[in-house]
Amino acid sequence: MTQPGISIIVLVQDNVEHLERFLQTLFRKNTYTPVELIIIDHGSNNNISEVISKHSTQSFIQLITLSKNDTSSAAYNLGAKKSIYPNLLFLSNKIIYISDIIPVAIEKLNDPAIGVIGVRLDDNYDYVPFDRERSVQHSGVTFEWDTVKQFYRPISIRHRKIMSGLNLESGYYPAVIGAFLLCRKNDFNKVNGFYEKYNYGLEDIDLCLRIGLELNKKCFCINNISLQHSGETDPKTCSKDDGKLITESNEDLFKQRMGEKIIQLINSESGFTNIRRRIAYTDHYFHRKTHSTWFLINLLAKVFDIDIYWDYSPKGGKPPVGEFIRNQGYYSIIFFQCISSFETLKNLKGESIFGFPMYDNSATEPNRMFLADMEYISLSSHMHKKLVENNYKSKFIQYFIDPQFFPSSKRDFSSLKGFFWQRIPSVTWDTIRKLIGDTSFSSLNVHLVPDNKDDQFPAIPKKWQEMTINQTYWFNEQSEYYETLLASNIFFAPRIREGIGMAMLEAMAMGMCVVAPDCPTMNEYIKHNVNGLLYDPNNPKLLDFSNAEKLGKEARSSIEKGRIAWLDKIPEIIADLSGLSKNTVETLLSFKAQTKNPELGLPCNVREMNFKPEKETN
Repeated sequence: MTQPGISIIVLVQDNVEHLERFLQTLFRKNTYTPVELIIIDHGSNNNISEVISKHSTQSFIQLITLSKNDTSSAAYNLGAKKSIYPNLLFLSNKIIYISDIIPVAIEKLNDPAIGVIGVRLDDNYDYVPFDRERSVQHSGVTFEWDTVKQFYRPISIRHRKIMSGLNLESGYYPAVIGAFLLCRKNDFNKVNGFYEKYNYGLEDIDLCLRIGLELNKKCFCINNISLQHSGETDPKTCSKDDGKLITESNEDLFKQRMGEKIIQLINSESGFTNIRRRIAYTDHYFHRKTHSTWFLINLLAKVFDIDIYWDYSPKGGKPPVGEFIRNQGYYSIIFFQCISSFETLKNLKGESIFGFPMYDNSATEPNRMFLADMEYISLSSHMHKKLVENNYKSKFIQYFIDPQFFPSSKRDFSSLKGFFWQRIPSVTWDTIRKLIGDTSFSSLNVHLVPDNKDDQFPAIPKKWQEMTINQTYWFNEQSEYYETLLASNIFFAPRIREGIGMAMLEAMAMGMCVVAPDCPTMNEYIKHNVNGLLYDPNNPKLLDFSNAEKLGKEARSSIEKGRIAWLDKIPEIIADLSGLSKNTVETLLSFKAQTKNPELGLPCNVREMNFKPEKETN
């Protein structure tokens, strides 16, 4: 059975060297037949026909000579009209044809749901300065918000290191660039081809979007095979100022035609994927139960599609396999808390890797456990200081919960009522007893849920002095925990060190007077006798609770102010993680979150890759 033919349409003007190399590499690598080449000469001064005649025996080559340098849209449309085959491949003459890509692309185009095929484009060795590493020029197209022009600017998804491209995943994208753009001639004609008012720019993106929107067909970029591209597409020969005007005109036209449609696409949950970049996110398995890191995942999900890998190594299991994660072609890999698996990190060297180290389990790690190529986001100033002092790349941002989710009504301080979650053997009832001394408390609720069920704790009396001591265990619902806090006004922090200290922050947001060890991260949020009480965990002594009500009010106020600072800092941090501009991130964060997955309680663009039920991890 005869294969469907393909018409390859190439534009040239005066760049004979590029055309010669393109034809040489094409005929050396391509095995697909039948093929015709349509070469459109935009009024070259060089003898293009001589180059073509050298290769005319290898394929049918049709040369169309224009008397002037026309727009690429008009020239491509002319080539399509002259074509004889049912498939059209628009190619830049700066392509170096290093892979036999056409058979793969045509096979993919046999899928009726696909309307356009693109391919990964890498730097060519000859056109990269000796002091710069080769990179991936194109692996699909996404959009970045332009705050000046107020539209989504199309951008090629690039990767700084060519090694990152070796693991990229092929997939659906909203568009591909015209340096390699394959489509059916029938689809091309249905949408009336390239829009000819574009002048060497954005006509390719416009075409892909119209095939998607009008014909409901997707755009697919092949990223596991690549061609090389020796540079950007040549604009129409003109002065620098004229070139700027042409670019601005193209952008204005694109905004007018596609601006609102792209906003709809980005906020939709169907049809187009890879508008957001996909990342791998690894986290401590226990956080799936406590949801204490949901705040970060929810933020990231507005910018990324996320694959979560739970780390079971703290429970004796295996950490997520570095080699497996690397081979999925993720844009970034994020480690939250569990980043001390140095062997795993070594396997990921060269990737875009970020770590969120937690002070409680990373501050005491030897320096060798950290990776020089990793960039760190520190939620503790002490953690940040340690990393910077040891020449690691770290940015500090302090997290604050949203106080609007916690009651701010006047708390009753007519009598002191304490709450203490006994989690570790170094902070126990004996510690609390020394802090209280002979201070009059009417009640104390001791929550008996230790971090390690095998730890031993001192016995707790039912009554001490005039204080009634109640004991609670696991609450069935989180709301029961908050109700217990609402009935209290003094919160005793449960641990000597924290990564963030979510329970402490919640108590501060509720206007409680928080009592904590003078250690990170508690002493990064609390100033003694200003918005809480601090003590030496090695020598706990009687504290003065006479200003407890005032300290509780200041605690709430510090959370409100801190939340504003956190929100201001978020776009900058996520811009670092995503490679997008801060302005683009701000726009994406302003959009409504995607529908929640009812089982996971996270947006639907978040996937669990290795979740194990509790019984399988015991």
